[in-house]
Amino acid sequence: LANIIEILETVSPLKTLSRGYAIVQNQQKETIRSIKQLKADDILLIQLSEGSIMCRYLEKNNKI
Repeated sequence: LANIIEILETVSPLKTLSRGYAIVQNQQKETIRSIKQLKADDILLIQLSEGSIMCRYLEKNNKI
């Protein structure tokens, strides 16, 4: 049972968010995985560990 709990915690989205990652979705609740999915003025919902924020997409920067 302890092994199963450990595995579940490892893959938990909440655990991932607590490490500083975010889940970004568009207004249709589709998860954004690439800047290619975005166009100017899209409204995005960003889920963080403490809650969520809504923002407007302005421009992209392809440089990492």
